[in-house]
Amino acid sequence: MSDLAETIGHLTFGKEGNADSCLGAGWSAGEDGFRWMIDDLSEFWFDTLGAGSCVLSLDLRPLVGMPYRPMQRVIIQIGEVEIYRAELSAPVAFSIPIPSSALGACDRLHFTIHHPDAVRPIDFADIGDHRRLALSIREARLQRVRSTVAERETKPSESPAAPVVITEPTRLSTVFVGNCQMDALSRLYHRVLPAGSDHIVTYIASYNDATPSAMQAVADATAVVQQVLISASRIGELPTHGKVYLVPHVSAAFLWPYAGTPHPLNRPEPVLEPSGPYNAELGDGFLNRKIAAGVAPNIAIADYLTAEASIIKRAERMMELHLQKQRDRDEACGIPIAARISEHLSTRQFRSRNHPEPSMSTWIAGEVFTRMGEDPAAIARLIASQPDVFPPTETPIHPAVARHFGLFSALPERQYRFFEEGSFTFIEYADRYMRYDWNALLAEALYVMRQQRTDSALAKLKLALSTAPRSTIARLAFAEASAQLGQLEDAIDYAYQAIKIEPDGVLVKRLVQLSDQWKLRRSASVRA
Repeated sequence: MSDLAETIGHLTFGKEGNADSCLGAGWSAGEDGFRWMIDDLSEFWFDTLGAGSCVLSLDLRPLVGMPYRPMQRVIIQIGEVEIYRAELSAPVAFSIPIPSSALGACDRLHFTIHHPDAVRPIDFADIGDHRRLALSIREARLQRVRSTVAERETKPSESPAAPVVITEPTRLSTVFVGNCQMDALSRLYHRVLPAGSDHIVTYIASYNDATPSAMQAVADATAVVQQVLISASRIGELPTHGKVYLVPHVSAAFLWPYAGTPHPLNRPEPVLEPSGPYNAELGDGFLNRKIAAGVAPNIAIADYLTAEASIIKRAERMMELHLQKQRDRDEACGIPIAARISEHLSTRQFRSRNHPEPSMSTWIAGEVFTRMGEDPAAIARLIASQPDVFPPTETPIHPAVARHFGLFSALPERQYRFFEEGSFTFIEYADRYMRYDWNALLAEALYVMRQQRTDSALAKLKLALSTAPRSTIARLAFAEASAQLGQLEDAIDYAYQAIKIEPDGVLVKRLVQLSDQWKLRRSASVRA
């Protein structure tokens, strides 16, 4: 006979489910039968408990495997009481006994799931998903334990039902604390660790308040890689017994003297970018003023192009100030980034104010990892391979700034990538910016494709392709969707179109694979 009596609550997390009113922080929108837990923690609750012990049953699927993390750490709490701890490397359904002593006198049972290993899919593959995903969940069920079992809990001769806790073995653990640059550095660090290593690598965002799991991770770490920022971080100082390595925040803001403020109409766009298509990293204060004044796009752009003297003066002054601040941070950390920026100014080092190119990010990684005592051969391989760990979108550099500093981008025909829509010149970008122009149709189609809703994605991509003539990703996505549905001739056609836009070895290899599949199918058809 089962020890479980009535079901107190049953939450289903898909888009047609009932969980929306019982969710706190840390959730994406519901999808087909499931919902993602995002960032570092997720909250949910059950109401109308009453007395007695309970059992919580969950169905979790961690985002693991290549190219993501080998496992996701999970800590579940009721209030401040930990009831479950595990490292998940595969889908799991399990139950956690909750003794009445953990419930307290309340009508709501509040659960917090800590998942510090969340990752952004866009950092591992060119799929445009900027969310920090950790685990997906289908359902959560809370059931009361029969009174006879509850009575057994309280007998003097027996201990209360113990919560399920998996004790973590003592081993190396490195925590990276800072903004997106430290998140990127933590991903590069994975690449220099030995294959099969059980070394725990965690990233903690310094722009959020410190959570209990974040404080515990830092306290338990054997090494903490801490970013030295321009201003004090929100997370504050966290105590640790580990060795601390300091890394300076790196910026080339002077190359974009009017960047830093978002477009006046900018707003979150979940299918494209949580912070919006024209966020602070892509914003332009000069054009913002023109928009506020109601100036026509063509006149605003003409004014921008002819304001060379004032723009160059502003850029020079910003360069002087920003490089001095960079030197101050460098001196505190022992890494000469300002000197490298100055020495290699004409080369491609940054794609936006705070997003360095692989040549810069891997060089910094080499400096840091060498100080940490990592394998020199692994570091050399990392620097040689130059993996890209930042979003591919680029902020265009004003032509006057490019010419003045002798930059690689001084040619007027130089194009800059904008999300998955393709590449545009400075003038084209400025015109689109003035009109708040971005391809919502394409963004939605690619979003549906990432959700693996292939039939729907293919239909949306058919509509979006004509609106995105420069998009390599759109054509590659159409090719992949067609291949999944067995339409190999269409897949080959659109893969070839993608290569014509952007010749790339990976795309060529995929075209060859599709062609081989088509040949095999034709051969089988002839034999039949």
